[in-house]
Amino acid sequence: MVKKRLGQDYTRNSLSQKTQRVAQKRSFHLQMIYCVGDSFTYGDELTDPSTSAWPVVLGKLLNKSVTNLGKNGTGNTRIVKRTIDLAFRDDAELIILSWVGPYRVEFFNKKPYDIWPGRQGAAASEITKALTVTQDDQFDLWLYRKWLRDIILTQNLLQNRNKKYLMAQAWYQWGPMPGTQDLWDKINWSYFVGYPDSSPDYETFGYWCADAPKGSNNHPLELAHQQIARKFYDHIRNLSWFS
Repeated sequence: MVKKRLGQDYTRNSLSQKTQRVAQKRSFHLQMIYCVGDSFTYGDELTDPSTSAWPVVLGKLLNKSVTNLGKNGTGNTRIVKRTIDLAFRDDAELIILSWVGPYRVEFFNKKPYDIWPGRQGAAASEITKALTVTQDDQFDLWLYRKWLRDIILTQNLLQNRNKKYLMAQAWYQWGPMPGTQDLWDKINWSYFVGYPDSSPDYETFGYWCADAPKGSNNHPLELAHQQIARKFYDHIRNLSWFS
């Protein structure tokens, strides 16, 4: 049996812990798939996310070790920060980023952070009010362009580090927006699962499992997580990874 923690693997067998560490060092690093996202990746409202969240299901389909770094309430700023960490991990064989709404960003505050406007109390609400008092459309465009820049920067970092990666949008209804074409053209959409090839739809997790049961807070349940995992699995196979 293997118990996994971030960056560590403990195998219970007849070998001593020292022997295991030496063997692992000689074989370099156990390769790992890391999945970063919010509650849709963590598996909120599942009976047991450790066995049925889509990253776990994907790992079983691929016969690969997976670390689920999904966290309830995550914003895109945290996704960027975790990606920077993972880009420099030798064991990161594949990194999957599940983006969320562009308005989930961090603002510095005494807490020290308020995460995305409206999420954590009055401070975030006041920031939003100050920024949008007369220019709501401009603020929306700024947030959307910021999200696209985050995609470009993380994509380029992972490419420069020779890391396999995939991206997807968990639930935000996305697509081309006026005033963003200059950034849109800089994204490699081959690795963005849900980018339309033949259909006009810019897909999300919710799109992939639209007919599957949802929890009381509209989170995907077991069947939906299986469908999400299958979507990633099919995309990975189409790229001829892990044959």
